[in-house]
Amino acid sequence: MGKNWAIAIGINEYQNMCWLKFARKDAEAVCQFFQETLHFDKVDLFAKGAEPVCYADGPPLEAIPTVGNLDTFFDIRFERPFLELGDNLWFFFAGHGKRHKGRDYLMPIDGSPRRVEKMGIAIDYVAERLRRSGADNVILMIDACRGEDDRDGGEGVGRQQQKGIITFFACSPNELSYEIEELQQGSFTYALLEGLRGKDSGNYATVKRLDGYLIERVPKLNDEYGKPLQTPYTSIEPASKLNCILLLNQAMPDDVTKLKMDALQAEVDNRLDEAEHLWRRVKDVCARGELDYVYDQIYRIKQAQSLTSDPKDDQPDNKPSDHQPSKVTFTVVKVNAQGEVIEQQEQQAEQRLVMLPVEVPLSLVRIPEGTFWMGAQKEEEDAFGHEYPRHQVSVPSFWMGQYPVTQQQWQAIAGLSKVDMYLDPDCSVSGPRLF
Repeated sequence: MGKNWAIAIGINEYQNMCWLKFARKDAEAVCQFFQETLHFDKVDLFAKGAEPVCYADGPPLEAIPTVGNLDTFFDIRFERPFLELGDNLWFFFAGHGKRHKGRDYLMPIDGSPRRVEKMGIAIDYVAERLRRSGADNVILMIDACRGEDDRDGGEGVGRQQQKGIITFFACSPNELSYEIEELQQGSFTYALLEGLRGKDSGNYATVKRLDGYLIERVPKLNDEYGKPLQTPYTSIEPASKLNCILLLNQAMPDDVTKLKMDALQAEVDNRLDEAEHLWRRVKDVCARGELDYVYDQIYRIKQAQSLTSDPKDDQPDNKPSDHQPSKVTFTVVKVNAQGEVIEQQEQQAEQRLVMLPVEVPLSLVRIPEGTFWMGAQKEEEDAFGHEYPRHQVSVPSFWMGQYPVTQQQWQAIAGLSKVDMYLDPDCSVSGPRLF
């Protein structure tokens, strides 16, 4: 499982802008959660009064979030990669934000709204430096644009999309982000920590579910405490990161399935780097019995990358329609009458990817031929009459879908010419109708 590093910045006492009350406390709360609950490998805090920031290949750096200190940190600390594929880098900022000449800026403690280009830190610059870390998952959490006098022509930060990065913004660009006196925190950060902790036993381990929780929760908090509307939103690039699992130890089986399908789709679309990234995420959360299969997928993609003369060539002619079979490992469990596991065996089966119409991937597993007993014996009192007599049934080998059918797959099949019956392409809404 990969490493988790975090950087948090919280600024209250601005020198050239209005002061905030709880930005520093928000950053400290985020750091505490990362350290004590999630047990991150390293957490750096930039805030007035915080301990100096230390790292192995340089002298300690003052933690006061000035333009100079932050610029030095991003320039020197991220000159060379120090993380790897599969690692995560989280960045949290609580303070003022500015939009200036089409770019989004975070304002340091000595930043000036009259000299944003020189006295602000551009978010796209921060994103570029964070990508240099070597981590293939970079998550930004921006709780900025907090005060009425901090708006730049009515438009706040959030218009720019950062390539390869997941960004959670506290509010939409035309809104403000509010602090709540009764909570002693900003409403966005308060809800963010609720979601990451799993409020009311909820599971918000993926980008999609955490985004949905924030969109619902923050407006309710603001309404409850008499604040105007504030609508968080999430910027995701590429779109496949929507199903990214943020908290690996809270991943559910369906989360892993969605990652696998995203990985298969990325490979079909010839987005090989993205497919490799997704399979590496699957590796971190899949069952032990599936590791060989996942490593096979990563190896196959690496082979395809080495054979691709132009990695950017994603024309339809280059899309495979049917992959050769590979092996998938699974665990067979035997239980007793009480449902207790008494035996486990690892076995393998053939697996292949086929393409449905409109390039929709379907992963299949070969079910081998076999013979089994079916029906009931006469002495079984609870059996129905049509279950007699007990007899042997032989079934030839066949291919079966490895995962539950998605709406996209159903619609691809429903769009084919009718054979025996009509398939409703929108049965998830109207209920199944077979004619």
